[in-house]
Amino acid sequence: MFDKFLSKVGIGAAKLDTVLSNPEVMRGEFLTGEIRMMGGKTAQKINQVYLELYTNFKVEYENDYGDEHESTSSFVLHRLNIAEAFTLEAGEEAIWDFEIEVPPYTPITMDYPNVWLRTGLDVSWAWDPKDNDAVCVLADPASERVLAAAEALGFEHAHDSGRCYQMPNPYGAPYVQEFVFHGRGKLANRVEELEMLIAADFEHAEVVMEIDRRNHGMGGWIADEMDLDEHKLKFSLSHEQDFSPQDLEGIILEALG
Repeated sequence: MFDKFLSKVGIGAAKLDTVLSNPEVMRGEFLTGEIRMMGGKTAQKINQVYLELYTNFKVEYENDYGDEHESTSSFVLHRLNIAEAFTLEAGEEAIWDFEIEVPPYTPITMDYPNVWLRTGLDVSWAWDPKDNDAVCVLADPASERVLAAAEALGFEHAHDSGRCYQMPNPYGAPYVQEFVFHGRGKLANRVEELEMLIAADFEHAEVVMEIDRRNHGMGGWIADEMDLDEHKLKFSLSHEQDFSPQDLEGIILEALG
């Protein structure tokens, strides 16, 4: 009886571990691995075993005094049920192989984890064990070409490049991923900052780009104050389409005039 009580509060209960075949996956493809469960000191009724691929994004808001603040919200990209209603006997081992789709609108991983795979158990009247694994999400071909082109031109990622912010996404997610570059390299004299919003599906990527012109002298100061130095444009690129640094340079120079 005492062992059953302890299992309800997580002591001596079933242990859960998820092992990924590869922690790196391109968005739009599948993440694979296996889930391992080991029974505790007593038999437990498991209602469900599930996987959730999720990410976090920033929500900007103003308080009652007009001050700007930021909070973090989570979004489940994909949920997959692994097993339903069974009893795990004391000391019993259960193993499931899994394959879960990584949607094409999943955020690309930069220098910090931003996507996780959560493995959970639904156990009646007991603490629900969970296991979280960071997933490194690689860019789809179109997005990779655009980002690589910017880097090849000498642009450098800002420290917060790749963060996700709350904004309607054309493919159903409640966020967009923003890539911010400082003007460096061969266009450093023309561009102060380059911002990109990239949203992808299985066929192509949509890129919304804002170019902040680097201005000089009094005329530049006036342009800065009046936001005349900002140029916005949009283009799309299929996953099979070539896109070189010269292509991006041409788009930027045409926008700057």
